[in-house]
Amino acid sequence: MTVMEITDEAEPGPHDAGNRHGGSPMSIRHYAEADNLARVTLFGGCSRKELRELASITTGVDIHPGQVLCQEGQVGMEFFVVVKGEATVTIAGDDVATIGPGEFFGEMALLDGGRRGATVTATTDMHVLVMSRHEFVMLLADVPTVSRRMLEALSSRLRTADMKLHAHQLDM
Repeated sequence: MTVMEITDEAEPGPHDAGNRHGGSPMSIRHYAEADNLARVTLFGGCSRKELRELASITTGVDIHPGQVLCQEGQVGMEFFVVVKGEATVTIAGDDVATIGPGEFFGEMALLDGGRRGATVTATTDMHVLVMSRHEFVMLLADVPTVSRRMLEALSSRLRTADMKLHAHQLDM
């Protein structure tokens, strides 16, 4: 099952009514999601107001073990933040990483318009926050702190991948 199938089954998200442009008061769910976001390194420099704004543009989704959140080679339409649980990241069928609470994925396909570079599959029950491409672009434009932290995280991932590639080439 892909995320599109999962989110289609989910209850209406915050972007359906009462979002940041709608003027409705924040729901208790948004405050709870803001607390979840506060524990994510990516959003560590955000004010409470920014966190509540972020929560209003995300949709919380519960995921079960074995569910595929994104598939290598497919067009990416969502960005994910892991609140609870763990998932395995595979490339060409090889396990390359495990991601858990506070980590995020799916940003590369949204940033460059390319296809997903990896498959992410839940290994435990998970709770993730999902943003569409439109919401993701709003996030980057409206909360510069997040843009900077995302660049730092991407730079770190690239540096790690470069070191692994270099070590692999030395072993050959």
